[in-house]
Amino acid sequence: MNSEKTEPPEFSFIVTFLNEQGNVKNSIESLVNALRGWTFRYEIVCVDNGSTDQTYREIIEEQKVLPQIRIVTVPLNFGYGAGLLLGFVSARGRNVGYIWGDHQIPEETIRICIQTFLKNPGTVVKGVRASRGESLWRRFVSGVYNRIVRVLFGVRVMDTNSAPKIFPFNPLEKLNIRSTDWFIDPEVIIQLHRKKIPVIEIPFIPLKRLKGVSKVTWATILQFLANIISYKVGGTPLRPIYSVSFTTRQEQSNKT
Repeated sequence: MNSEKTEPPEFSFIVTFLNEQGNVKNSIESLVNALRGWTFRYEIVCVDNGSTDQTYREIIEEQKVLPQIRIVTVPLNFGYGAGLLLGFVSARGRNVGYIWGDHQIPEETIRICIQTFLKNPGTVVKGVRASRGESLWRRFVSGVYNRIVRVLFGVRVMDTNSAPKIFPFNPLEKLNIRSTDWFIDPEVIIQLHRKKIPVIEIPFIPLKRLKGVSKVTWATILQFLANIISYKVGGTPLRPIYSVSFTTRQEQSNKT
């Protein structure tokens, strides 16, 4: 059901994009297909997080046929977390979820996460990658990283960085989130743990990335580790929100 202008939607689903022109259509279609059949009002907040390709124009094309879409543009990329935070700022729904814009989350996984969320009031529901299709070395690094987070911060989830994530609130209002880079996902999980908010994980097998390139590099992994140390020792991420200056505008017309 389309969101109504006179009343806030029940759900806001945020999709972040960075140079994902080849994945915009499929990512949005997967989300919309997963939402078919539900009677709640919803909106889709598409964040163009500083893309330099045709991502924005692809989102505009989808908006022409999907009035549920609202667009947030970030002129310059300051990190994955910064774009996601702006999505939280723009979200109007009582419940807020987010997915990646790389079309690697199956629509059936999104549907199961929503179904589980609706059956478990007050609980956060998220995906957990059961098989990642990566090299043994990459899986080893990811496993060690998640284990470090679990040991140092006492969290119980298996995959801190995975999506979808669906919350019975706006994370920006309920959680003390400040990360502007990839550490925003572990920070969300740590804050949920500290506030004793239950989390249910839904296993899924990610789709193979067919277009675009992954934004996670070895530098990202080192940044993760540095953030863990900074957060554990000083209680703050390396790049907290107050140290970044950026502007954004919500767009409903074509970018010039």
